[in-house]
Amino acid sequence: QLLQTDGGADRELFEKGLGHILHESTRLHRLVMELLEMADRSGSADPCSVDMNSLVESVAEAMAIRAERYACHLKVKLEPELIFFGVEGRLRQIFINLIDNAVKYGETGEEIEIRGEHTAGGLLFSVENRTAGEPAREELERIFEPFYRIDKEPAREQGSAGLGLSICRKITEEHGGRIWAENAPGGRIRFSVIFPMEVNTDEA
Repeated sequence: QLLQTDGGADRELFEKGLGHILHESTRLHRLVMELLEMADRSGSADPCSVDMNSLVESVAEAMAIRAERYACHLKVKLEPELIFFGVEGRLRQIFINLIDNAVKYGETGEEIEIRGEHTAGGLLFSVENRTAGEPAREELERIFEPFYRIDKEPAREQGSAGLGLSICRKITEEHGGRIWAENAPGGRIRFSVIFPMEVNTDEA
């Protein structure tokens, strides 16, 4: 409204106004896209045998550029033959969001560890990074709620709607798995996902 009234006479006001409009448009666009992602897409693709080693490594390779922007290094350690039956695109989204979360909210210049292994309960994956403080247990339990954030300060990158982790939980549960967050030694926070070796493919 100010720009419309001013007619562009005040160049400084014009530039600030355009920047604000662009920022808000980008934020709203991402919000809409993440809300759409939250919608039930369980029937959007057929489950298949997924090579989780290749999937996680390819996501880490793609996200390494973002991590390097903040002098962070992605360290990937995976046991061989991590095979899971699920919807590959949905599974990929989990690791994109978890690594993206570690990059945006972790400490600059720190290592982000990505692990995968076989356990008695199935396939266990984790993404771990250093944080500025140690979140309380109550905060860690709520971190997967839509729009909830432990760190109330602005993220490194604007436009975050606070839905990434809730999307991870939704996709994990679609595949019969479980996701949680916990404090780890050295002032770090660890996000873990476990997938059962056998799932009901009609619900995956």
